[in-house]
Amino acid sequence: MVHYTPDTAFFHNKSRLFEKSVPYYDYFVTTKSFDFEKYPEGKTILVPQGYNPDVHKPYNSFAEKFREVVFIGLYEQYRGKVISKLLNAGIRVTVAGNKWNRFKDLHHPLLEHLGDGLFGEAYARVISSSLFGIGLLSKRFPELHTTRTFEIPACGTALITEKNKETSTFFTDDEVIFFKNIDEISVKIKEYRKKMDSLKTLTEIGRQKVIKGKFSNQEILQKVLWQIEL
Repeated sequence: MVHYTPDTAFFHNKSRLFEKSVPYYDYFVTTKSFDFEKYPEGKTILVPQGYNPDVHKPYNSFAEKFREVVFIGLYEQYRGKVISKLLNAGIRVTVAGNKWNRFKDLHHPLLEHLGDGLFGEAYARVISSSLFGIGLLSKRFPELHTTRTFEIPACGTALITEKNKETSTFFTDDEVIFFKNIDEISVKIKEYRKKMDSLKTLTEIGRQKVIKGKFSNQEILQKVLWQIEL
């Protein structure tokens, strides 16, 4: 029996029932490097997050994109701070996800709020309609990449992501837009707005990276099955 989760099992989603059931599993598969040592030694496989190529794909050509920046995910104070900085820098931002209602009530003219959640094709279509997608990490636990890390470029949109030891393993500076501090984000967006041909090239290269890098959910699962010899 194999336990496979894309979420943390020992922080926000901690479960006493899961912890009691640990001895009954043959293998554990986790996407969280900070959780790895908490699982039983010798029975745990670390894999990256992935994307679904049937859903996370371009729905708009580059010329058809009509949104500027998008973030879809749970509101956190850090994420709100990032979005506020972009809005105050004159950048249009679209958000969706739980707990953005109070932030939305600030009524910033450059903010588009699409509700408490977007899922499946609706999620992918909004990302695809945007020039930039921000893969903001959670600060509730020490994650270093998320599903957005691969879903955004898979949708044919330029990924803006924090540069760390995991994201810099997956991508190069030619494939995504890295930042080391949040003040860099608006600067880099404005730079790319002035050179749309370069942004289009980066977007295309980023999409090819997630395809050729075999980051689809099916390809990741195939590697897991090979490792456990099934």
